[in-house]
Amino acid sequence: MVESVSKSKLDMRLYGLCVYLRPVIIEDAAIIRKWHNDPELMRMARVGEKRTTLRQEREDIKIARRSSNQTYHLILTKLDNTPIGFLRFNFIDKSSGNVWFRMMIGEKKSQGKGYAREALQCYLKWMFAKLRIHRVTLECYSTNLRGIKFFKKIGFQKEGVLREAVFINGKYHDIISFGMLRKDFKD
Repeated sequence: MVESVSKSKLDMRLYGLCVYLRPVIIEDAAIIRKWHNDPELMRMARVGEKRTTLRQEREDIKIARRSSNQTYHLILTKLDNTPIGFLRFNFIDKSSGNVWFRMMIGEKKSQGKGYAREALQCYLKWMFAKLRIHRVTLECYSTNLRGIKFFKKIGFQKEGVLREAVFINGKYHDIISFGMLRKDFKD
């Protein structure tokens, strides 16, 4: 069971060696919109071809900031404070500490440098140790081979396949479901 999670607990800053995480603010909408609308990233992380607007991103951030049911953190490099991606979770079942998680490294020059691993390890440690989350669930398109390999390397277990659940570029593809329990997390 999860202890009561206050909004202040959800708005924490988290620090790794090379990156830090801070809550997303309205001024981050433009950079997040850029990532969400990148054609390559859209094929790996979003359903369909629909682009988001700046207004939609701002509204999404406002909703997330008001919610005590989710977190939304920007990933920045410590060296120069450059935003490179985000991490986010929503409670699926708050009483049992079950969350649905998603992340993106939107800056392509920052991909493959270990930032995602460090940010996710920092985030998972915080979720499991401080927020007392019991279980993290995520989904990954079967076309995102790099993502599948990454999540397995972090310690997520493949738990199922949603067959032909997403239509991308004229073809149906599977969505792979992953999960991690607090007891499985290796810091």
